[in-house]
Amino acid sequence: MSQPRKIRILLVDDHAVVRQGFAALLRLQPDFVIAGHAATAREAIDIYPQINPDVVLMDLNLPDADGTVAIQTIAERNPTAQIAVLTMYDNEERLLQAMRCGAKTYLLKSAEPETLFDTIRNLAASAVCVGGTRALSERSAALTRDHFSLSPREFLVLTQVAQGKSNDEIASALFMSVNTVKTHVRSVLAKLDAKSRTAAVAHAVRLGIIGIRDSEAD
Repeated sequence: MSQPRKIRILLVDDHAVVRQGFAALLRLQPDFVIAGHAATAREAIDIYPQINPDVVLMDLNLPDADGTVAIQTIAERNPTAQIAVLTMYDNEERLLQAMRCGAKTYLLKSAEPETLFDTIRNLAASAVCVGGTRALSERSAALTRDHFSLSPREFLVLTQVAQGKSNDEIASALFMSVNTVKTHVRSVLAKLDAKSRTAAVAHAVRLGIIGIRDSEAD
């Protein structure tokens, strides 16, 4: 009887001790294997097609270029690439940019190990996953149904949020008051069971409610 195929992981971080620490942790899981390491954006771009990992854990603070450069290049060459941003800071603007470039989810480095493991497994299975939320894949069907309850105005606001626009900019573009925009944003967050604008956009993209690149078109 053949052994189950292991999940191949590429670790990208400029700090060797961080890479080694995560590698040691991940190797404790019988279904994980570290397929490669990279310390720069260029190394990540070069090594990705050589090792063809199932999941990439990508730091954004790299010495030669922002991690989003590597994310975008990898995603353009392989649209099915499963990339998770691994970060110290929950910076909404940078995380949104990473998702626009092709990242599928994000995970704080302070997350519990089980959260990290679940995130990797969900990505490898192409499951819905944002921030490593364990129950998210189980709720995906419910979330998919929920998007049909978005009003036309809520949907328009969501697409504007996906473009990284502020409440003032959305209000100007959609001829609404800022308070009305805020109300719609709160409603969208509630319906998508998201705690932040970043998470709402990521949920919507993963569920096919919106397409980031399409929504950015003029």
